[in-house]
Amino acid sequence: HGRHGRGAVPVAAALRLPLERRPHPARRWDWIGGRNLSWVEQESELKARFPGGIGEGFNPAVVQISAAVEHHLLDAFGDAKIVQDNGMVPMVEPEVLMDGSHSIEDCYEASDRSLKSLFKHLADNEVNIKGTILKPNMVTSGSSCNQQADIDEVARKTLDCLIANVPLELPGITFLSGGQSDILATAHLDAMNKIGGFKWKLSFSYGRALQAAALKAWGGKPENMFISQDALSHRAKMNKLASLGEWDQGLEDK
Repeated sequence: HGRHGRGAVPVAAALRLPLERRPHPARRWDWIGGRNLSWVEQESELKARFPGGIGEGFNPAVVQISAAVEHHLLDAFGDAKIVQDNGMVPMVEPEVLMDGSHSIEDCYEASDRSLKSLFKHLADNEVNIKGTILKPNMVTSGSSCNQQADIDEVARKTLDCLIANVPLELPGITFLSGGQSDILATAHLDAMNKIGGFKWKLSFSYGRALQAAALKAWGGKPENMFISQDALSHRAKMNKLASLGEWDQGLEDK
């Protein structure tokens, strides 16, 4: 009730069982549809997620989207259609993980293939793109790569990948932070919005990059609650400005 009073909308994620434990598809669709009806009453959303890692020895010239990922795509974006049929907005989350030593070029290739496959499956499942939100990773160097791309390169490669693959009628893109630091996640989003040249709304759906400062300030001590809330509010404000292209590093010190 407290969150609703502040205008917050809860998100309900579809938890996925291992393949061998999943019910028959027809029964699973019925179950999801039934659950969605109750979620609609709570003004919730359902997100379909399939995280994928690039892995060591990745060769973008020969690696295709794996059969396992394709199978997961069929599941996840069949769910997206059911979400829309039940009066909600699906958030589709084709995350390519930062884990690994891969270069930003490798991440671009993996993200490019992922997005191409994603929108093919959305079209095959007759999902209305105008009523869908994309929740992707940014195109970055792997977390353990020796040569980390700078802010401008991440922003430009991410935009290039999106412009090459995402339909113009998609209304919004809300980025995952994917293991980036809170400041870098904000800086990358701000840089993309400053560059411009796209019709979508670029915003954020951060977890760690929004919460890390608040959790550190809290430290598990009840007396730190208000300090923690201030830290969360600050990061939310910084990312709001970044989503408008109005953030500056100097604002972090105020």
